[in-house]
Formats: sequence, structure tokens, C-alpha cells
Amino acid sequence: MGFGLLPRMNLSSKITGQSQVVFGAESRFQSSNHAFSHALTDLKMLVSQRIGLRSKVNAGYLIRFRDDVIFHRLIQQYGTVRKLNQSRISHRIASDQTFSSGTDPIFRLRYRAVWEIPLSGDKINWKELYFKLGGEILGILQNSSTDMEIRILPAVGYELNSNNKLEMGLDYRMSKLLDANTVENKLWASLTWYFIL
Repeated sequence: MGFGLLPRMNLSSKITGQSQVVFGAESRFQSSNHAFSHALTDLKMLVSQRIGLRSKVNAGYLIRFRDDVIFHRLIQQYGTVRKLNQSRISHRIASDQTFSSGTDPIFRLRYRAVWEIPLSGDKINWKELYFKLGGEILGILQNSSTDMEIRILPAVGYELNSNNKLEMGLDYRMSKLLDANTVENKLWASLTWYFIL
């Protein structure tokens, strides 16, 4: 099983009352021989438009730097949130297309569900901890080759104020599931900062 660190940052800002722009940065550092080395860095920008009380659509672009190769990814997403008594469940359906020189394009279809619940009180408030559990399944197509990946994403978050929160958790990924001889398991320790400008 591979292991690594996954620091992330997400900055968002309103464009209008119903739309916003989100900037994200993520790096991966993988462990090898008891030392961490840089694996890749992603920079992304998404434009988000609310289309109802609980739903929104996002579209954007991601650029990835891995070794000496640059990857370009187009992203389309639809998300909805349902509030329960003390928790909330969000669903996201997404597709993306990744391009780089010298390789065939990669097309992915993704579904993610996330459950959030406060660890004290009846809702997520400032200066309180909350628990978040997510699961995601990905279908992958490259040339005529298909693949599937599953992700499990538990995390604990702390809301500093209405514009600022931190989450620390795990990002477990099981990939190459359609080939029983090459199934890969990776575990990332993640730290994510969310900030609203």
C-alpha cells in the first residue's frame, strides 16, 4: 500500500448572489524509504452557479504538474445538499476529461456522497468540531481501456468562523479494480483549508 500527504487549499469568492468562483491548490507527497517526495501539484478554478435552494452546477479547469509533464483537465459537476435534523448529506455527479501530450485522453465519470454531522450541539457552528464521511466511485475510460476506482474519505473538521474552516482526515483509494492482478491501494493523510473571501 502506498502512503502520502495531501495538503489542499480552497478559496472561494462570490461573483453575484447566485454564483461564485473557487480557486484550489493541491500537492501530493508520497512516502518512499521513510522520506517524502513531491509527486504532483494541481491548480484549479471552478465557476459555480446555484440552480435552486439545494443544487448547483460547476464548470472549470485544472492544470497538473507531475514530473516534467503538464496535464490539462476540463471539469463539469452537479451537486445537491439535503439537510437532515442534525446532519446533512451532499451528492455530486461529475465528469472530467484529461489531456496531455504523448498520451491518450482520459475520460472519467464520478459519483460522490458525503455525510456531515456536528460532534457537539445540533448543527455545525463556529469553533466546534464536526465529522465528515465521504465515499466516491469513479469510472475511467482511456482509449479502449476501462477502469474503476473507489475512494473512502473520513475527516474531522473545525469551523473557525463562517468564512474559515480546517479539515483533517484520510483519503483511501483503491484503483485498477477491473484487473484483479494489479489492484492498487493508496492512503493519503489530508489537510484541507477552506476560506471564503
